[in-house]
Amino acid sequence: MSTTTSPKRHRPVHQRAQIALVAAAAVMMSGCGGSSDAATPTGGAPGPAAAASQKCLRSSSLTLIIPVHQGAQAPNIPQQWQCAIESAITGAKPINIVTAEGKPQVALRNFTATISTINPVAFQDDLVAAQNTVIAAVTRARATSDGDDLLSALSLAADLSSANGADGQIMSLDNGLTDSGVIRMADAGMTGASPREVASFVTSNKACPNLMGKTVEFHGLAYGVRPQLPLAQRQKDAVSKIWPEVARICGARTTKAAALARTGAGPATNFTTRLVAPDQPPTMKVAPATNIRVGDNTAMGFEADSDKLRNPEGARDLLKQVGEQLKANPAIHLTITGSTSNGATAWPSLKALSNARAATIARLLIAMNVPSRQMTTSGAGYRGQPPVTDPATAALNRAVTLSFS
Repeated sequence: MSTTTSPKRHRPVHQRAQIALVAAAAVMMSGCGGSSDAATPTGGAPGPAAAASQKCLRSSSLTLIIPVHQGAQAPNIPQQWQCAIESAITGAKPINIVTAEGKPQVALRNFTATISTINPVAFQDDLVAAQNTVIAAVTRARATSDGDDLLSALSLAADLSSANGADGQIMSLDNGLTDSGVIRMADAGMTGASPREVASFVTSNKACPNLMGKTVEFHGLAYGVRPQLPLAQRQKDAVSKIWPEVARICGARTTKAAALARTGAGPATNFTTRLVAPDQPPTMKVAPATNIRVGDNTAMGFEADSDKLRNPEGARDLLKQVGEQLKANPAIHLTITGSTSNGATAWPSLKALSNARAATIARLLIAMNVPSRQMTTSGAGYRGQPPVTDPATAALNRAVTLSFS
């Protein structure tokens, strides 16, 4: 009686030791397939765990956007991406890697791996080797330019993805705290911009990436590392809403923003990035001939095209000192002037909206027993410069000014 055995890859002991080291380096990629025994093929086909991993990517390609700029964590692959990457490898789907910086570059183009199904050892060896190729491309990526332009990185990723089919998946690890291109979150007021205004600004500038039919995921938005200082929660929430809205308006089939704290060391680079300033509490000291402009980046910020405060309790706390000083000094008169962005409005006019915003602040002070005779309200409508402006300037005009005399 004869016995037939499956072909095996025999290697000297020192080569097997080298393979073990490579596998250890790739352990960060093992979260999707479970143990090596569960992921190995039987009968010439991937095992149950390998088949399950392929459910993580139902697209024709996978494109990764890796930040390499100052203020972001040094490039690596988070655990949340492991399954999608393994799925692309075992499914022979192309993998692309794009850097997020002032002028984004391609770090890996159309990488596909051939995974042997001869036996379990061959399968695992090929899988680890392919994973290490992706890991190396990520960790070796370096900035070649100043700044961060995530929108341009999305455009480059979309072009690479479209070359492999219309339904590609794009996953970004950039923090979205951009300082270059059409969307510049580092501009004053930008973290107070309406997501719809930002998306409309992108389309009006004909800057939309070709995201039609694609799945776009953002991981770690608004999380920076030194020298970028931590942002206020309001700013984090704003950044996490702006980028998915831009992807949606540019045609993405589905969008997702996943919270992912990025707190490691920054990359080794001599290139610089303009940083996003954290919110600072406004000074509310009352003095004659003093103007205090309180805009969208404070507790007294208004909802877009509305006279409703986003944080009424915070606004009351902010106005408490003003109310106390007005009651203690009856000779002081307060003029409250509302203003607006220059976007489309459902109100009769921008002036009507700005009047309503001023009245909202007056009502809060009256509720603190400030006499109404000590206050005057007025509306300035939109008064920013230039007349047609970007979302950051629009947000700065969504404000009230308190003038004491």
